Amino acid sequence: MSSELKLAGAAGGNIILQGDDVITTDQTFTFPDTGGEVVTAPAGGSVVGYQQGTWTPTPSLGTISTVVADWLRIGNSVTISANLRGFSNTTSSSQIEITGIPYPRGAMFAIGTIRTGYLNFGEGSSPHSAIVSGGIIRVGKSTPSLSGVTAPAADYLDYVNFISAQASNSQLVFVITYFTDDTTWTPINGATVS
Repeated sequence: MSSELKLAGAAGGNIILQGDDVITTDQTFTFPDTGGEVVTAPAGGSVVGYQQGTWTPTPSLGTISTVVADWLRIGNSVTISANLRGFSNTTSSSQIEITGIPYPRGAMFAIGTIRTGYLNFGEGSSPHSAIVSGGIIRVGKSTPSLSGVTAPAADYLDYVNFISAQASNSQLVFVITYFTDDTTWTPINGATVS
């Protein structure tokens, strides 16, 4: 015996899954006419949205060559990744900041690790903190501490100290996950859905 899928044309567009020995009770998922979240019956079920695509990281100064920049959204969790190199600014003492994230960061603070180094991660590669503050990724000078010790004042990596002698080969490689409060499911900053 198999399960049966019924598509009802009544207002609300109900889909009713009727169970066999695996599904023990009927489940009703109501799809609103205007889109949005799926309502489940009985209560307690959920359907989580999913998207993936590419985004365009933009440095605060100069330009970069983006090797790859992808993103993934599951529910309100957004994971961004990138491999950036070819920084045109090699002399500024300004902080390295990257903008262009595909969804705004919600109220929850986000921190991760960025791997910095030279092409093929030879001499000089090291981990740094990656802090998502608002819509900006800032590169810290050290790895984040999760030991419960109070963090020192923010100290960010600057262009000249990171890139200097290795301008054409310097890379930032990262994967960062943050939460968004966005409910539109429409990415921003030119990010695409694939």
